[in-house]
Amino acid sequence: MSFDTRPQPRTSLGSCRGLFIVLVDDDQATRYSLAALLRFEGAAVAAASSVDDAWKHIKAKKPDIVLTDVSMPDKDGFELLALIRQSEWPALREVPVIAVSGHGSESLARTTHAAGFSAQLMKPIIFEQLTDQIAALSGSRRTGA
Repeated sequence: MSFDTRPQPRTSLGSCRGLFIVLVDDDQATRYSLAALLRFEGAAVAAASSVDDAWKHIKAKKPDIVLTDVSMPDKDGFELLALIRQSEWPALREVPVIAVSGHGSESLARTTHAAGFSAQLMKPIIFEQLTDQIAALSGSRRTGA
């Protein structure tokens, strides 16, 4: 049996081109690495360490996607989702919001879905799953389109 050891092409390269993504995570390493990978995929990324910081970015420019940790000190991802869904700007209420959690359970999946999150991903994030979710949710929302 032989194995093909040649590098395989990445099918997701540039999969986020033209998207503005707001990334919210209180963990600096997670925030930095995800932001770098999303930028490598062509996205413009505003990285925030808190809900308040994220809300400033969101109010300044409507994102195509919001990616938020659900468990953070002070305010959490559920509170950010409520701000977005209850916004005075109708277009903002429709922005897809992806929940990210390090504590996966069937109960949490039901809770995030019932709360109105568009999708949920578990940490550690498999980047291809993230880009697949972004592609599925972004559709014609690309700012460059």
